[in-house]
Amino acid sequence: CRGRLPALLALNAVTVIWGSQHAIVKALVTSSASDDAPLTLINSIRFTLAAVTTGTLSACRARRRATTRFADEPHASVLRAAAELALWLVAGFTLQLVGLQWTSASRSAFLLYLNAVLVPFIACVLGERNIGLRTWLTAFAAVSGARHAC
Repeated sequence: CRGRLPALLALNAVTVIWGSQHAIVKALVTSSASDDAPLTLINSIRFTLAAVTTGTLSACRARRRATTRFADEPHASVLRAAAELALWLVAGFTLQLVGLQWTSASRSAFLLYLNAVLVPFIACVLGERNIGLRTWLTAFAAVSGARHAC
């Protein structure tokens, strides 16, 4: 039970942070709607914290793996894919910040999380054939719960 407590605390902390992000960002955007500088500042802080955290965790993992027989160096294709993902994330978060100027935090959160739930459906439409039964069941359960929450 002692080993589970830090994991449960971390999971709950992440849930609170993740769930409150829309309300916090909406409050920041609303408090300074006349100026675009806060939008840039919010994104800068968000991605700087993410980069520092990811870099620290990657460095710790690389140190741990240095004693193993696996190569530490990432391939160029992995770095290109990471750079592309970073660009899409920055664009997505920037558009979310801009959109929050004209909608409520709860509507923004609903659309964002519904979008995440719709990924298996979108993948199916795009021709993906390897979508497992567990994924379909959880997607239908999430859509069903979202439908009743409205």
